[in-house]
Amino acid sequence: STVLFECLSTFTANRMFSGEQCPCWETALWAELSGLLSRPGHTVIVSAEIGGDGEYYTPEVDAYRRTLTALGRRICAQADLVIETVCGIPLIKKGTLPC
Repeated sequence: STVLFECLSTFTANRMFSGEQCPCWETALWAELSGLLSRPGHTVIVSAEIGGDGEYYTPEVDAYRRTLTALGRRICAQADLVIETVCGIPLIKKGTLPC
C-alpha cells in the first residue's frame, strides 16, 4: 500500500507552534515520523522549501527552518527516490523513476 503524507512543513509548523514546549523538536518529530517511514509499502512525503529568499527571520521561525531542513535531510537519506519540483518541473535528486 502507499501512504501520502502531505505536508511535512505544515506538520512541523503545527507541532512547533502549538504552544507545547520541547527541548529538541527534531528528535521528537523524527520519533513520530519513524513509524510511518518503517512501515511496509511506499510512503510519499511532500514538503515545501522555505527560507531560500535570503531574508532574516525571528529566532522561532529560524528554529522551524532548521528543524524542517534537518527532518528533510533525514528523510532523503532513507528515501529510494527524491524529487524536487521547481516551477512545475520535476528534478530527480536521488534514485530513478520506476517507469
